[in-house]
Amino acid sequence: MIGLPNLTEQILESGPPGRLKMRISWMFFSLLLLLLASDEFGPALSTRGVYAARIPEHTCHKVIATNICKLQKCIQECSKEPAGAGDCRDNICYCSYYL
Repeated sequence: MIGLPNLTEQILESGPPGRLKMRISWMFFSLLLLLLASDEFGPALSTRGVYAARIPEHTCHKVIATNICKLQKCIQECSKEPAGAGDCRDNICYCSYYL
């Protein structure tokens, strides 16, 4: 039958050409490495913080008066502000954050 294509030609033509397969596999591998690197180093950056120059005029302070300052509660309250950090001193929660 002349009108029907050969079965082996269909199998060879069904997928992308070899060069395109290599590009796709290389792109997939690169994205996988990028994903692994971002997953590995993402928490480390958030734990240590970003190394950037801080302008003292943009640092704000807030005082939360309590009967007994609980450090965990103080940190939780201060973390509501951008880049907020809290510390207990003399039953007073001192927050510093950056705007």
